[in-house]
Amino acid sequence: MLDFNGSKMLQRGGMAGALFVALVCASAAPGAAAPLDRALQQQLLDIYAQYGKDIVAGDLTAAAALRTAKTRGDILAEEKKSPKELADDLVFMRGMQPDSIAPLHANGDATRATIVATASKVMPSGVQLNSGLKPGQVVHSEVTLEFERESGEWKLGDTTFGPDQANIKRCHDSAHETIRAYDDASDGSTGGVIRRVDFEPDHTLVVIDVVGEENCLILPDRTWLSAHHADPGKLVPWATIEADGYPHRTDKDRFWANKWTVTDE
Repeated sequence: MLDFNGSKMLQRGGMAGALFVALVCASAAPGAAAPLDRALQQQLLDIYAQYGKDIVAGDLTAAAALRTAKTRGDILAEEKKSPKELADDLVFMRGMQPDSIAPLHANGDATRATIVATASKVMPSGVQLNSGLKPGQVVHSEVTLEFERESGEWKLGDTTFGPDQANIKRCHDSAHETIRAYDDASDGSTGGVIRRVDFEPDHTLVVIDVVGEENCLILPDRTWLSAHHADPGKLVPWATIEADGYPHRTDKDRFWANKWTVTDE
């Protein structure tokens, strides 16, 4: 990790704060994840769609054949359950299959791939629903689909559902906030996937996703970053950032970063 001279003062709202900054941008190595070819992305989405059709049809053997070795065991175990247990589990499994998905981001290499998408589903009738949902209501969530290549064939691995990004708690920037708003006597750390980057005149706002909530990281302005060989071009959506610094005194969703590491998506 590179340590920069702490004599640089970051001016924010007329107040100066000492900023000791370090930045490591990990470059993509040969074979590292890169944006997926559109044709491959569609091939993988087709696998997920067929998996959903098999689940809806109750054909667990066919569904298991599309999963990785690590994930297919739980599906095959369903076939050993009693008819009632199997029927109850199928209701749940069918309920987890989206009606449609819209890709947001996809990357991978020759053996692994990940697709992040928005999943949509119309709530079915005749099924007891929780959380106040009503039959016919359209719900959205974010789903992360992982794929692996086994014996020359792509297989569906883990599927992780998250909240609807349209409904998550947002963090808010402050044009007149200073280092005094942060507890510089309490060292902290945070990190996550970058969702948005705003290069403001006197600072850089990096919005990350932390367990379904937005957190705001405050970094130096773009000119300062460039002058200190901290490539602002590495601060892009879907890259991962880990930061050390100071928590906000009153807003747990804001964080003043004085050291950070950025890893390519």
